Amino acid sequence: MGKYIRIILGATIMLMLIVVTMHFSSGSSGLNCSMVPSGSCSSGTPLLYMKNDSSGYMNAHAQLPSNGTYPYTLCCDANSRGDTLNTACIDSIFLKLYQPTNSHVEMASRSNYNYNACINAVSGLVTCSYYNDSCPASYICLTSIASSETQDNNQTNAHVGSCTEYNTKVCCKINSPPLAPILISPANNSIITNRTPTFVWNATDPDGDPMTFDLFVTCNGGCSIDNRQYLGLSAMNYTIPTELKFFGDDNYYYNWKVRAYDSSAYGPNSTTFKFTLNSLVILTLINSTVNFSSLQIGEADNTTDNIPVPFGLRNDGNSFADVNLSVQKYLWDSRSFASKYFTYKAGNYTGEPGSFNSTGSTTDWKNIPEVNNSFINLLNYSDATDTAKIDIGIEVPLDEPSGRKSGTLTFTGSYVRAD
Repeated sequence: MGKYIRIILGATIMLMLIVVTMHFSSGSSGLNCSMVPSGSCSSGTPLLYMKNDSSGYMNAHAQLPSNGTYPYTLCCDANSRGDTLNTACIDSIFLKLYQPTNSHVEMASRSNYNYNACINAVSGLVTCSYYNDSCPASYICLTSIASSETQDNNQTNAHVGSCTEYNTKVCCKINSPPLAPILISPANNSIITNRTPTFVWNATDPDGDPMTFDLFVTCNGGCSIDNRQYLGLSAMNYTIPTELKFFGDDNYYYNWKVRAYDSSAYGPNSTTFKFTLNSLVILTLINSTVNFSSLQIGEADNTTDNIPVPFGLRNDGNSFADVNLSVQKYLWDSRSFASKYFTYKAGNYTGEPGSFNSTGSTTDWKNIPEVNNSFINLLNYSDATDTAKIDIGIEVPLDEPSGRKSGTLTFTGSYVRAD
């Protein structure tokens, strides 16, 4: 009898059950969100519960987290930022529900529904909006919505689903506002003379978002009429277009500060810097010599015909100035005192009429004084009208000895307030 070998083959059926969880990349939004079975949102915050007729989350009705009985939940966290999320309605309402459970939804901008689904960050700021097809690069998709009746372009009476289901996306991002800018120039407690200074600062946004800036300049000491604000500046420096009006000479000073905006939130104001604008008086003689050449005894001449050329006096400072004249050395040996033989007057320089206040100035011939004497009032500093003509008149005294003659005059400017 032959020997039989009995072989029994056993078959083992193995089943691998895969639970699919819908994840949505956090990207630069600062949020990490996924659609997970209820009860498995361990490291995040349940923001919205969902269920459809087959207990799934596609083409579903919504339920607020306060109910929390539906089988799927939208779970989000901000762990990558070290932030914490909750459902307080402080930052952003991302959807509205008709009722707390078994509800259709609408966009937050609508006013038909009264129950809010919210997302809030403890440290940052969450902003949400709605986009077709996909979310912008800086946002993450939380869910998508659509109305079976396509009411108002899917804005109300809508079902919810995963981000891949419907065209209308609910997109959110968490944002940290910019840090307080660091002021650079004008430095704190500095004294400047430039009436259109360039303000310089540095600023940082934790998210690397583009920023714009608001610059605030305030005048102190009873000069608030000169307060300024320059909004929406794109660079971290700004040269003001119109002159500051008030000087430290009159006990005024300025404060300035800056805040940054990253398209979502304003950061805190910078510290406040103080600076003082002081007057600057600079007088420049365009020609420093008036040469009358040769004259005879008893002969007279003056510069009104530009032969010889008169003095031209320009104000290169930053403020109106009064100008004084005095003599260091008289022209004539026989008349070393103020006399009709050595005279002066102020007038309009060619091409720059109205450069000074003629009413308060010496515009008729007057003897050159021995001591300091004010003769030009409110000489302007603006380039177009900042120069005055100073005419000189001489007459040779009958008893003047012959020879080379020379005299020396001194012009002195001082700041004057122009109200």
